[in-house]
Amino acid sequence: MNLKKIFFILTISLLILLSGISVYYSIYNALKDGGSADLYHIYHSTLLFINEINPYEGNRYIEFTVPPYSHGVFLIYSPIALLDYEFAKILWVLLNILTTIAVLVIFSRFSKLTYAESILISLIFFCSLSFRTCIGNGQNSILILFVFCAFFIKNKNFKILILGFSFIKYSFAVVTLFYLLIKYNLKYLIVSLIIVIASWLIFSLKINQNIIHTLFQPLQIISTSFAFGFERGDLLTLLNNFNKPASINNLNIINILLCLCFGFFLSIKIMKASINNNNLLIVSLLAIANLSIVPHIIYDYVFLLPSLFYSWKYKKSVFGVISIGIIFYFWFGIKIIYYLNYYIFSFPELNPIPSITEKVINFIMLLILFYSNLSLKKIK
Repeated sequence: MNLKKIFFILTISLLILLSGISVYYSIYNALKDGGSADLYHIYHSTLLFINEINPYEGNRYIEFTVPPYSHGVFLIYSPIALLDYEFAKILWVLLNILTTIAVLVIFSRFSKLTYAESILISLIFFCSLSFRTCIGNGQNSILILFVFCAFFIKNKNFKILILGFSFIKYSFAVVTLFYLLIKYNLKYLIVSLIIVIASWLIFSLKINQNIIHTLFQPLQIISTSFAFGFERGDLLTLLNNFNKPASINNLNIINILLCLCFGFFLSIKIMKASINNNNLLIVSLLAIANLSIVPHIIYDYVFLLPSLFYSWKYKKSVFGVISIGIIFYFWFGIKIIYYLNYYIFSFPELNPIPSITEKVINFIMLLILFYSNLSLKKIK
């Protein structure tokens, strides 16, 4: 046995150990008292909906943050909300873990990497801070990533209809909507919105409120629950830092329009890259682009998983190394830097709110990752 095989076996063995510890702690954090914080908010919001109370107006009933999702989230979570909360947490963790495995299998298949490479990437993902936080917080980002796997479906109508489920988390809808419009035309864009429109109408009927009144309520809560100061690096956050919101609902229309224009520009780039029908590349670019437009917290960087699968095939190229390095920064580097600052340089907080400098750096790194992935498609 040569040194390369020995090193690989040792690496895999170490990653199995570390990923096992990571999965254990993510499940522990999700099930402990106060764990699954994001599930808690959606669970109790959905309880209001089940009892025919508008959850977007729910802060006057109980103390929790209304989740920044469209109407459909309350329909999807209704079966979970009918369960005892402690049991619901267990079920949600199990669903997230099973969905993670399904996503890894799908990306492994379409990346055309070797089994060994796919296992290596999967173990790295299980070790990542983003995965651990996503499970521990009871988030649904992995489920939305699973919906993005619809790009691998051959039937166009069914593919686009399923993709409509991703719009429930509208922070991942901006570039995707533009892409579907440019790539497939208005007809298919409307097909993608069937889920959103139907859930809005059902929601309004259930709580017995005027559909016009409920139409824009998901967007009206953005200013209070879209992010919590921990957004990592996106265009809207940066614009808001330099051009403070001073309009209705604490939103700056000019900043939003600039973000929409930038999202449209990125969607054109993705559309041109999709000529060769490399669906893994399309998913990777859409995920990166959506991360760079509006606020996202560390758990949403699980969406960099398809980019890692795509980039790994080109790991011997310069752009491949850059892409993998940036993904590792978001998954591991941020936490390592915070540990060094806290334990060695005596910074006061272990998990501080990102500074404006860090947000600028992170935004630039996302753009570099986007264009690095675009460049990889040209490598034979």
